[in-house]
Order: sequence, then structure tokens, then C-alpha cells
Amino acid sequence: MAFMDQFRQQQKPQVPMETLASKLNSIKQAANGDANGLINYMSQTNPQFAQFVQNMQGKTPEQAFKEFGLDYSQFAGIL
Repeated sequence: MAFMDQFRQQQKPQVPMETLASKLNSIKQAANGDANGLINYMSQTNPQFAQFVQNMQGKTPEQAFKEFGLDYSQFAGIL
């Protein structure tokens, strides 16, 4: 059997309803302007994002942009 046929026949992983509800709730919080809820959720589920948040704590937006070689003034109008 060809690889793609085997791939199509494999069962897709089932996502527990609690996990799906939690993710949907996080998205809903973000849509309602609760950025902290989204940041907390992403920090708990993504170690790289958690490290990024930790590295940015206590920095001004200007400092954070400069760390990545960006000019904050070019983005200030859209943020």
C-alpha cells in the first residue's frame, strides 16, 4: 500500500473535550480583550513563548523592539 493510502487510513487523534473547551475559552478571552488570559494560556502550553515572556518582563516596548533589531517608532502607530 502506498504511503499516502496508509496515511489516509490512520485514525486522527482525538482531542479531549476539556482540552478543546479550554482552548476555545482562551480564544474567547483574547477576543474580549483579556490579553493576560491569552498570554497565560500560551505560556502554559508553549515553553518557547513562556521563555519569551520571561525575557521581556520589565522591558519597555522600545527595549523589546530594539532587542530584535526593530525600530519601535515604525510600529508605534499600529500598536
